[in-house]
Amino acid sequence: MISFEKALEIITNVAYPFDNEEISIEYCLGRVLATDVFTDRDYPPFNRASMDGFAIKFDDFQQTIRDYKIIETIYAGQKSEFELKSGECYKIMTGAAVPLFANMIIRVEDSQEIAPNFVKLASENPKINQNIAQKGEDKKAKTHILSKGTVINQAVLATLAVVGKALVWVYKSPTLAIVSTGNELRKVSETVNDVQIRESNSYLIRAAFENYKITPNLLLHSLDNEAELTQNLFQALKHNIVVISGGVSAGDADFVPQILQNLGVKMLFHKVQIKPGKPIWFGIGSSNTIVFALPGNPLSVQVATKIFIAHFLQKCLSIAKPLFIEVPILEDRIKKNTLDEFLPCVLEFGEKTGVISKKFNGSGDISATIDTDGFYLHPKDKQILKSGDLVQFYKW
Repeated sequence: MISFEKALEIITNVAYPFDNEEISIEYCLGRVLATDVFTDRDYPPFNRASMDGFAIKFDDFQQTIRDYKIIETIYAGQKSEFELKSGECYKIMTGAAVPLFANMIIRVEDSQEIAPNFVKLASENPKINQNIAQKGEDKKAKTHILSKGTVINQAVLATLAVVGKALVWVYKSPTLAIVSTGNELRKVSETVNDVQIRESNSYLIRAAFENYKITPNLLLHSLDNEAELTQNLFQALKHNIVVISGGVSAGDADFVPQILQNLGVKMLFHKVQIKPGKPIWFGIGSSNTIVFALPGNPLSVQVATKIFIAHFLQKCLSIAKPLFIEVPILEDRIKKNTLDEFLPCVLEFGEKTGVISKKFNGSGDISATIDTDGFYLHPKDKQILKSGDLVQFYKW
């Protein structure tokens, strides 16, 4: 049995960059950038009016000129056709390009129409380039703006559009097989008897991968039968990633570790000093297939997918954002074991912000994570946590 830190180290060492593909910007929401992105030109690309108003020469205003003739109205996307002379102004709209002849904008609220096409302008603290966003003040051309490994959310999508990325290089999704095991399991749609349960782990695992826009190519359920399980795992190992739930502990029907090794999968670790999820098995196949074999209890699966599988995916996708944040715990807690323990919790906001444990009945409790925000780590080297101590909080 190895430590949690050692398990993460082993997983990191075998993580590999996924292939790249170029896709339309229309379909890249939620995907991960596979290259750095640079600006194609200055931003703003021109001196831009930051509000509706009147564009004038700053020197005119300094010379106490207050009455101006409107020579042109400029809208966003329109070029000026007239040179500005002393005592003249452009009426200009927010977002429009400010002609180089003007270097100050007085807002509409500080103007008064005194005759057709004539206005009186006022400003309490006039300054050059007032209300004008200068060309290139946000970003200069060929400046780094987005990093490889950035998850494409709404803001990133808009930025890609602004810099002209109609086609975007993203990481290609690996192929994925999910295998659930257990004689007691039945499909959600099936009737169960008094000693059967409905299979849910494949949904947990699938959801964890879909957070990274990876969908399973193969979904299988296998009875605790060596021949059937061998056949199913043989099929699964044709994929880049295999995740198995159940059958990895030390029971008479826990065939998964031996079958995987019979099929040529090299074990990198089996059992980690954590609770829940201690029996987890991890290995790599002859075709570099990555295999996670998880315990069957739902909470074990939820924790393992977050701390191990998500860690692996983030390394493969160059995502630098950590999976946890440090927050205070808002209660005292005594740990009764020598393992790294992960506890479902609620993130409280108020006079104090922090996490509070949720009571549950072991890793098989189907309601253990309902109404929770995630889980936190009670480290193995700290028997007692005091209210106010910082802990690692993993948000669902």
